[in-house]
Amino acid sequence: AKKLGLDHDIRRDVYAAVPKMTYDDIQKFQQQYVKNQKYNILLLGSKDKIDFEKLKQWGNVQELTMEEVFGY
Repeated sequence: AKKLGLDHDIRRDVYAAVPKMTYDDIQKFQQQYVKNQKYNILLLGSKDKIDFEKLKQWGNVQELTMEEVFGY
């Protein structure tokens, strides 16, 4: 936070603002900061319980090893 020039914990501001938010506020935030952005999703679980074909509808699917995810 200090590197961003903040002199206080902004989580306090967020916590105070959330109860006052409306659905329109959330929708505007989504439109401005989330819509059309690329992002990665990490799904952890048993391979036999994951439908990889269904996941492909979201984009490229890459299976990682335990070492790649956890470093061991």
